[in-house]
Amino acid sequence: MSGRIDTGFSGRVLAWYAAHGRKDLPWQSDPTAYRVWVSEVMLQQTRVETVIPYYKEWVARFPSLEVLAMADEEEVLRAWQGLGYYSRARNLHGAARVVRDRLGGELPPSSTALRALPGVGEYTAGAVASIAFGEAVPAVDGNARRVLSRLFDLPVPARRLIRDLAGTLVDRDRPGDFNQALMELGATICAPRSPRCEVCPIAARCRAREDGDPEAIGAAFRQLGMSCRGCHDNKADTFRHYGHSSTSQTTMENCQRVSCIRPPVRRPVDFGYGYRGCMDGLAKLSKGG
Repeated sequence: MSGRIDTGFSGRVLAWYAAHGRKDLPWQSDPTAYRVWVSEVMLQQTRVETVIPYYKEWVARFPSLEVLAMADEEEVLRAWQGLGYYSRARNLHGAARVVRDRLGGELPPSSTALRALPGVGEYTAGAVASIAFGEAVPAVDGNARRVLSRLFDLPVPARRLIRDLAGTLVDRDRPGDFNQALMELGATICAPRSPRCEVCPIAARCRAREDGDPEAIGAAFRQLGMSCRGCHDNKADTFRHYGHSSTSQTTMENCQRVSCIRPPVRRPVDFGYGYRGCMDGLAKLSKGG
């Protein structure tokens, strides 16, 4: 199988995004690396509608990375008040100072270099690198994860598997738009409950839909206690142990206990389940199947 997916799949996703995706969000009007970074950090575990006024006030008060780096922590935390998860604000502030003091005041253009900054994990690095710099890397939040899991009929896939699939599917010419389209698709069409498969641009290729119960995969995510955007960055790609305390959690990649990774869905799921099946599915997609 070639490493490049055909333009038919990404073309459908991008065409849908062009016609139906949200384009009036404040961070979309001027997607500089700094503004993309701020918006993505704010959107971690926080709804878009909640973030919008905070984002507008933030960029008015800290219009550039340099201004943010010069601010004192008290001022930064005061601007963040109400968004919660204050470690995000502290990491933004600390990373801004690292960029100012060590990197010449400019955010690095690669996802690998971005991940070296305080508080920047795999998802945020991929989002900033693809949207602001055009690097062909995936950015998988909870919404994109759900889309891919249903597309390949994987109730609870390992994080590595989802990232590999997303990396193969990402459009090489428009990676930022593709990543945003996949997340938007999950947020508005491929919802956890009552997915609107009848208007989904990739429904014809969705294995979960073929099986007749795509919502079961969304239910598995809810039952496993997974959060949405930012869970990967905060190492909270977590799920509850079945048969154990409801507060006992661990990361999926570190857990080897089959009993902990077998949610109440159609069929057993074990660590790394379905990788070969997904690669076969990608081969079909690359042939236009």
